[in-house]
Amino acid sequence: WLAACCFALAVYFRFSGYADIAIGFGRMLGFRYPENFRRPFTAESLREFCRRWNVPLIPWLPDYLSLPIAGQDRPTPRLYVNIVLGFCFIALWHRPGTSAIMCGLFFGTLLAIEGIGFHDVVQRWPRPLRHVYVLLIVTIGWMLVRAGSPAAAWSSGSVMAGATGAAGSSVGRYMTPAMWTALTLAFIGAGPLVPGISRWRVWV
Repeated sequence: WLAACCFALAVYFRFSGYADIAIGFGRMLGFRYPENFRRPFTAESLREFCRRWNVPLIPWLPDYLSLPIAGQDRPTPRLYVNIVLGFCFIALWHRPGTSAIMCGLFFGTLLAIEGIGFHDVVQRWPRPLRHVYVLLIVTIGWMLVRAGSPAAAWSSGSVMAGATGAAGSSVGRYMTPAMWTALTLAFIGAGPLVPGISRWRVWV
């Protein structure tokens, strides 16, 4: 679980960092590009997470490929197939390979389930539970990417579920002061505190 959480954070900071650099260079040259990531880890549903992650890409799918992403379209079997296909396309665009297909199928299927009506169920949960739901799905989804193959994903998933056995005590040796510091800063940077810090900085 520690490795899966760290990888999920690494993916977010890597992509959002590249996007921020591109936006900054574009502004230096007179171009204004839209924000690419809007604090996706603060989302309260998988649908909201996807709208906050890689923001310009998600509208591109329905606009240019007619592949909706659990929007306001009328629920039909074809809609759900298109959602899954859209996420497989996104996954392959990011990282070609079997792991990308697994990740695309995982996210696309769960997003289609939300589109059926599960999203309304999630919205009735307490806010902390909604956040846990999103973080759990995202962490497992990125684990599928990191695993690299179906066999490795099954092995990692079995350990994470407690079905097979890595020793829990081995985690302690990784939790050095540097690791605690990095994780704390990562959670703050990916969480909801950044806008408050930014407003405080402007006020000062």
